[in-house]
Amino acid sequence: MLHSQLPPSSQNTKARNAVKEPWSRFRRVEEHVLGSHPLFRSSCPGFATRRSPPAGLTLQCLEFLINHGIKRVINLEQDSRSYSPQQLDSLVKAGIDYRHLPVEDMHAPDEALLRAAYEFYAAGPEGESTLVHCTAGYGRTGTFVTAIQLFVTQGRYPESEDVNDVETESQKEILKKIRRQCLEKFSAESREDED
Repeated sequence: MLHSQLPPSSQNTKARNAVKEPWSRFRRVEEHVLGSHPLFRSSCPGFATRRSPPAGLTLQCLEFLINHGIKRVINLEQDSRSYSPQQLDSLVKAGIDYRHLPVEDMHAPDEALLRAAYEFYAAGPEGESTLVHCTAGYGRTGTFVTAIQLFVTQGRYPESEDVNDVETESQKEILKKIRRQCLEKFSAESREDED
């Protein structure tokens, strides 16, 4: 039973009570994704505001993931404070695969982390949904969502790096680099096919 798997969050009750949705800013990414692999994005579990600590992975958050068919979670928080060892165990028991790819807030990830996120997303069985989140659900999340879209479309879409709530110039620069690499690889593969 889920209640025995997941203790209440150890964070303060005031922060938990301020949360209206278990996953703030939760939404499906509709364009430029693998059709057989739904992609979702959000803030961290139990996020209310930047001023209050997140409630963490509560029973309500876990049930929300299960009810939305989320089977894979990519956490971009630098310190993974939203998940205690017990809460991570509850994800495993619920059949949800978890990856922590830490990135400092307002910073760009390196290429290896972006590729790791794409590979984790793409490697899931058909029909398996993936959720990407950082703390607030903006810059880091948007950067990884955009990178996944670029990998899926071989660098063609989205047409701009200034999408998906990407926040900083360094995040846009790493996405430009990923785009160039994807386009170069696609171009080289196309030339090989012609030969």
